[in-house]
Amino acid sequence: MHLRLPFTEMLDLALRGKALPSVLRDVGCTGSTVHASVDLRALAAGPTAPKAVAMVARAVPVVRLGGTLVGFTDGKVRADLTVQAGPVPVHRVLGLLTGIANSALRSRGLPPGLLDVERGPGGEPRLVVDVQRVLDKRARGLILTGVVLVDGVLEVDATAAHRVDL
Repeated sequence: MHLRLPFTEMLDLALRGKALPSVLRDVGCTGSTVHASVDLRALAAGPTAPKAVAMVARAVPVVRLGGTLVGFTDGKVRADLTVQAGPVPVHRVLGLLTGIANSALRSRGLPPGLLDVERGPGGEPRLVVDVQRVLDKRARGLILTGVVLVDGVLEVDATAAHRVDL
């Protein structure tokens, strides 16, 4: 099966008709790069927010992220990251955001550890998203075989290992 969706439609599908979380000021796509602005003040305002988020939010209220899709293997999408976080070290911001995002995904019934950050070949931060584990939870039997994002259009290839339970 081959699915082709403009980024905006893919975002609507991922959100399941709900609004963006309040911590995301905006999300968009240019070419093969997804852009997002994360409001750390909104993250820090929550009762369960780590104290480190409040400290970082004082120095950098909004973090701007860009993720350029660079590959897909073994059910995982990889995207090179650019991060604008002012004076705060990038690894500290990414560590905080990855932990918070994984917790938020877990609270929505998804498996733990879907997001990870590794180093790319040039030492750049690279986001790894285990999309297959999401499908294993939400569309059992669907095997992801390819993902590309070109000119703001997401193309996904998948096969059914057996009957798909949606």
